[in-house]
Amino acid sequence: GFGPVLCSLYTVSENILKMTAQFPPIDSGRVAILRIGEIETRAHINTDSWTAEFTIDDWNPRHEAPYEVLLSGDENGYKGIIRSEPDSNSLIKIAALTCHKTYTGNLQWNENGLWFPQADIFDAVASKDPDLLFFSGDQIYEGDLTPAGQKNEDAYILDYLYKWTHWCWAFRDLTRNIPCITIPDDHDVYHGNLWGAGERDAQTVEGLTAQDSGGYKRSSRFVNAVHNTQISHLPDPIDPKFDAQGNSVYFTRMRYGGIDIAILGDRQFKESPAIAVPEGG
Repeated sequence: GFGPVLCSLYTVSENILKMTAQFPPIDSGRVAILRIGEIETRAHINTDSWTAEFTIDDWNPRHEAPYEVLLSGDENGYKGIIRSEPDSNSLIKIAALTCHKTYTGNLQWNENGLWFPQADIFDAVASKDPDLLFFSGDQIYEGDLTPAGQKNEDAYILDYLYKWTHWCWAFRDLTRNIPCITIPDDHDVYHGNLWGAGERDAQTVEGLTAQDSGGYKRSSRFVNAVHNTQISHLPDPIDPKFDAQGNSVYFTRMRYGGIDIAILGDRQFKESPAIAVPEGG
């Protein structure tokens, strides 16, 4: 069945295991439970993003460990495997994917128009048995199946979660067993282009669109809900302070299998070209 755990995302870096479990909107007061062997830990479920975050320090990366995530009061567990970390002298296989669309063009209810749930891509990636997954942005597109314009921020967040659920459904049988790096890009936060300008407040500039004025178009509540779903399982940020607009950050470092990975939130901090170089037109 699909639910109540929609997917899990995890990383292992420097003997720290981090995992995020994704739930649909549910009744409040429930908690998430992670069981790994004799370890059982509980986590609060964020009621904007409907995510629960787990961190286990002193993780032994050299052994494979089955795990189960449950919703309190429900014994339908979601099971996966924390892989043993590859030896630092071995070849590392990374599957890199980007821009997950649900449908294309003039929507037809067949495989030419409706791509979800991406069975061909899933099968191709699974056949390679990668050691690490990397989703580099646009895990959702704001106009897929439902329009990007919503009546209020609650509706925007629910609309995002509806689209994120498609991603979870498509790739969860990869992410449940393989460590995964996901970072958001412009469409994940309902932009056509993102000039986050995170070192200053968003602004309104006469003659420029909200996007080209720099900063995020949506509220920090929306952006942080998106971030919770996609990056809360990454190693802790190097500097965890929110940006000037109140958005969480995710620039960090992951060491895994002998490789040392810089994870950058560059578009969150880039200035709008219309502001930085107005003579460029």
